[in-house]
Amino acid sequence: RERSEQLAHDAHFSTGFLTKLTVPCLAAGNWPDLRKTLIGADRILKAHWGIDLEDRPAIKARLARTEDDRYLTDVPLTLPIMLFAQGRLLQVTDSDQKAARDYMALASCWGQRVVEALKQIGNSDQILINITQKATAIAAA
Repeated sequence: RERSEQLAHDAHFSTGFLTKLTVPCLAAGNWPDLRKTLIGADRILKAHWGIDLEDRPAIKARLARTEDDRYLTDVPLTLPIMLFAQGRLLQVTDSDQKAARDYMALASCWGQRVVEALKQIGNSDQILINITQKATAIAAA
């Protein structure tokens, strides 16, 4: 986590690195480390993209105004995974369950758009696809 913040001048690399930490935390249910990782991700998202992980209405508004062909450049590709992680953390800590579902809905929407944008350039990301599917199922439940 500290190394990713030291490398924050390369925001795409840093968020990718934090995602590499996020996915194992999710899989292992390591909620304290996930919380620390999300704090680092939030700092980088705010500094480089003006995205505040805790501001769901602003994230939703940004989703609405981002053009389909800009998903690969105007936001970090890992944003859906970070949104999913934020929602999952709220779910398991018995926090605000409505907020947890909102995060899952945002992760689903962003994820679907990023998956489609990647597909258009002949690429894919299986972790992103899996998390998007999970987020969609949880948001619909």
